Amino acid sequence: MLSTSYSQVVWLLIQEKERTFQYLQQVLDKLLEIVKWKLMGETAQVLIEKEKTEHRDTATYQDFLSKYADMRREEAISVSLSKQWPMQ
Repeated sequence: MLSTSYSQVVWLLIQEKERTFQYLQQVLDKLLEIVKWKLMGETAQVLIEKEKTEHRDTATYQDFLSKYADMRREEAISVSLSKQWPMQ
């Protein structure tokens, strides 16, 4: 009798172990999926912020070049006018 009940307990423990492994595998798959999406979201956010910063830097640089070009044109016009002024 003791042997039969011991065998049943061992069999039940084996069954429980298999169910536990199946459950853990399902949970692990879901957890890995969540971690993957979380990491992808964070990476995407970092890339978006980097692109915004680069775009801002590019826009600032373009503004600087535009202002410099305007200054150079104004200088050229004033130099041109100052050369023409005494002749008139």
